Amino acid sequence: MNIPNAISMARLISGPFVTYFILQEQWAAALGLLGVAGASDWADGYAAKHYGQSSVLGSYLDPLADKVLVCCTVGALAQQVISLVHIARQQSSIAACTKKGMHASSSCALLHAWSWDFLSDFFAGLSASGTGGHHHWQGHAAGDWGICG
Repeated sequence: MNIPNAISMARLISGPFVTYFILQEQWAAALGLLGVAGASDWADGYAAKHYGQSSVLGSYLDPLADKVLVCCTVGALAQQVISLVHIARQQSSIAACTKKGMHASSSCALLHAWSWDFLSDFFAGLSASGTGGHHHWQGHAAGDWGICG
């Protein structure tokens, strides 16, 4: 294995670590690792071209490492967003909206109707129903909770 392939392999392995740091909300570590991974993407290409170490393995390994890193990052960030929506729902967003007399608050209705606690719940619904997990959606209009007058 040549140097560019070793760099690509290290980037490939870094994806799960980025996921871990994001899910543990260690943002500085995740950002630092993503920065190093980005620099390594440039470095392996430069080394392969500059030192004539291009290889068939590298032509597959480099884009695979990029895709794994991006998928791990996006997946972990999506999980964090869904977790934040879950927290917001648990903080009784609907009760707060109705208590303050807010009307036509679709964002409050959306937070209440969202019922996926984790990204895995969405995908479980997707595979079970074939409808994108829509059977997890409560399907209520904002008026059902008395927040639209």
